[in-house]
Amino acid sequence: MLDTKGITALSSYISLIQYTAFSYVLAFTMMRKNEGTSIRRNCLEWHDDEIYGRVPLIKGETTKTDPDENALWVTSPSVESSILALTSISRMRLGCIGKWEENGNPYLINAPHEPWSSGKQPSLIVRPRLEHFQAVVSRFKCLFDQKELVISEEDFKIAKAACPTLNEKVFKVGKPWMFAFHQLRRTLAVNMFADGGISDSSMQLQMKHRNPMMPLYYGRGNSTLHFNDEVRSILVNTQYEMMGKKLAELHGERYISPYGDKHKAKLLATATYGEPVNLIDKGDAQRYEKAARQHLINFRQTVLGGCMKNGQCDGDCVSSVGDCAGGDGKSPCANVLFDITRAPANQIRLEGVIKQLEATQEDTPRYRFLEQEKRGLENYFVYIGKQA
Repeated sequence: MLDTKGITALSSYISLIQYTAFSYVLAFTMMRKNEGTSIRRNCLEWHDDEIYGRVPLIKGETTKTDPDENALWVTSPSVESSILALTSISRMRLGCIGKWEENGNPYLINAPHEPWSSGKQPSLIVRPRLEHFQAVVSRFKCLFDQKELVISEEDFKIAKAACPTLNEKVFKVGKPWMFAFHQLRRTLAVNMFADGGISDSSMQLQMKHRNPMMPLYYGRGNSTLHFNDEVRSILVNTQYEMMGKKLAELHGERYISPYGDKHKAKLLATATYGEPVNLIDKGDAQRYEKAARQHLINFRQTVLGGCMKNGQCDGDCVSSVGDCAGGDGKSPCANVLFDITRAPANQIRLEGVIKQLEATQEDTPRYRFLEQEKRGLENYFVYIGKQA
């Protein structure tokens, strides 16, 4: 029997090169994954600019938010080598089935068509379904240094400080980081926003967004790139200091739990080791600050008041309050605290929800959502009314 191990390894190596070149194109254009699979043999164009000289452009298809069969993405000259690699692979694979010259401008991303490839190959009309980036990383162990992909204690410390609700079941010290192709688009967007020399309209054009506000979502965290270590340390320290002060304020009558004072005291007992706190003073705030740094307790302000969930929460209590206050027909969340001083603002919110209900067709998902919001806000007023 013919030993085909060597020849199949060659196909695997070719696929590795294709994925690497494809990822490089995404990383330097901000194309979406599906848009990247639409590039063809003549996708690379050069524009002669009076100021910047020769500027490379990648032409492809975009259909998500701004449909265009011949959209253009500004890119880096270094992408040319990736396009050449993809062209060579496409010529080889399509040449195996006599399809390279059949179309003057064939797609560059194709499934394996080598004679020794196993399985039924997809139609050339339908774009191949590429593996997820994480699957590629796991499949090709030589792509990255596996040690560099492991979450270190310092990595986790920074991630937890920046995002207290980090999902610790997924992200743990010693476990590898999880990757996706879309992160390449997000990373370049954040870096471009952080540069400060690129206009919002240019970002909208590059990201192929229909709404000028859409690209701003990707730039929300770019300001952190401007911080040096000293400034970042001050920012994190201030964050925990303010959280400590807010936690100390919870002992007053301003915040109530729908389950009573004993339940609220239980939520706060983690940081005080069961000791009662009757006065709000500097010592109490520092105690809570220390507990917050150790991730023993957490607090974030919400529309209804506050959330004491020490971990990832299913709701947000910003765009929706129904789940938190029992508007879904269940009991209110055990981690919610109602701020009685938020009553005027929540009264306006309730009136707005009622007006939206009147203008919404019944028995629709939107109507049911608004009904849940209405019940949640009504529950809020019932509970704070008991406190009066």
